[in-house]
Amino acid sequence: MMKWIKITAIASLGIAALGISLSDATEQRIPIDAKINDKPVHLAFDTGADKSLLLRDVAKRLGLKILKRELKEPIPAGKIAADLAEECNVTFGGISAKARFGVIDAPSHVRSDVDGFISWNWFTNHVVLIDFEWKSITVTDDPPERVNKWNKWKLVPNCDVLVFECTNGVEIARVGIDTGASSGVRLSRKRWEKWRGERANQRATIEAFSDAVGRLEVKETLRARKFTIGGIVLEDVPVSVATPSEEIAFEHADAIFGCFILQRLKMVIDGKHGVLYTDAILFPDSEYAYNRLGSVFVPKDVQKTDELVAHVCKSSPADRAGIRNGDILLKVGELDVTKWRTDPHVSPLSRFWEQAAGTKLMLTLKRGDQQYQVAVTLTDLLAE
Repeated sequence: MMKWIKITAIASLGIAALGISLSDATEQRIPIDAKINDKPVHLAFDTGADKSLLLRDVAKRLGLKILKRELKEPIPAGKIAADLAEECNVTFGGISAKARFGVIDAPSHVRSDVDGFISWNWFTNHVVLIDFEWKSITVTDDPPERVNKWNKWKLVPNCDVLVFECTNGVEIARVGIDTGASSGVRLSRKRWEKWRGERANQRATIEAFSDAVGRLEVKETLRARKFTIGGIVLEDVPVSVATPSEEIAFEHADAIFGCFILQRLKMVIDGKHGVLYTDAILFPDSEYAYNRLGSVFVPKDVQKTDELVAHVCKSSPADRAGIRNGDILLKVGELDVTKWRTDPHVSPLSRFWEQAAGTKLMLTLKRGDQQYQVAVTLTDLLAE
C-alpha cells in the first residue's frame, strides 16, 4: 500500500539549524502536515533528530501535559535537554500511532514556522522515497522497481538517526543524512583537515550555524566542483566541517549530508531491509546561496549578548575593506541591526551577504570606542 505525503520548498527552522537564520534565509525542509489528538500541526521530517519533538508553546496549545525532566548529570555532546509530553495520537499520510514527544523551548530569538519535528526512527519499518527534483516524499511498504538500477548501500543498524555506509571498492565511508539542516557536505574533523589541507590555496567563505539550544558555530565553507566519498559522487557542492556534537550525534560519520545534497541526489530509504538507494539528479536547478562578503556577525553568546561580532575570512571583500575580527556591526545602510532580536526587517542578516556579486553595501561598525563606515562590494568568492 502506498501512502503519500507532500513536500514543498519552505522557509523553516530545523533541529540542527534553529537560530537567528545566520546562514540561509530560504531553507529547504520536508514539511509534514499531521494531527495530534485530531488537532492540526505542521511538523518537519528530521533524520538528524534522535527523538520527535514539539516546541513548548505548541504542546501547551494542544493541551498536552508536560513532564519536567530533572537533569542528574551533564547532557552528553550531540544531545539536547527535553521534557516529555504525555502520550498522544498522531496521524499523517496514512500513518497512525501513539507517541510521546520530547518538548523543547525554542530560543527567544527564533521565529519558527514549524510546530515540531518527526525523527527518522518513526520510519524504520517503512520505505521512504525522497525526491527534491519533484518536491515529493512517499512512504510505502516496498521500494519501486526503478531502484534496482540505483546504487545500493547498507544502513547502519541500531542508529536513532539516519546513517549509511557506501563504498567504491577501495574505501568504505559512513555518511549521515540530516534533513533538519539546509547545508551541503559537512566532513568529520579528521577528514576535513586532510581535504582542506589539499586545498590550502582555494578561496573560502564563512558561515554561521546555530542549533536548537542556541549554540553557535562559525565555519569556513569551500566549493567542490566534484566531491567523492566512498561510492558517492557529487557535483558542485559546498563543503564545511561538522561540529563535534554533530559527529557524535551521527555515530562518528565521515560526512553528513544536509538538504542541499538531496537536491542533487535522489534517495530511497528501505528501513525494513536496512538498505538505502541513491541516484544522481542529472540537471539540478538549485544553487547554493552563500556568503559573498566573507564575514559573519554573530553574538558571542546568542542567549546573553546582543553585539554582532565580526568573523572575517582572509582576502575576502570584508577583509579587503578593512573589517577585522572582533569589530561590532551597527548598521547595514540605514538599517539598525542592533535590534536584530526584535526587528523582523533585520533577520536574517545572511540575506544581505547572499545578494548578487557586484552588490554594494555601506556598513557602520565599531572598533573599541570608535565608530567607522566602510563600503563593501560583494564578490563571487567561491567562483573559479
